Amino acid sequence: MAKPKLPSRTSGTTRIGLERSFIQCMGLVKELLIYSIQTSSLPVNGLWRSTLSYRNLEKQM
Repeated sequence: MAKPKLPSRTSGTTRIGLERSFIQCMGLVKELLIYSIQTSSLPVNGLWRSTLSYRNLEKQM
């Protein structure tokens, strides 16, 4: 078995790290959205739009 090239392996791990941090960021954004919706009378239309944009971001990953 040939050894994996070092640059590709490091880029792979950094990509995984970036994805993890991105997922964490999205989780925080979702929590903030839920909190703002609970505290303020945000229109349902805006809630739907934000939910749809979040779903689209998840699909793109």
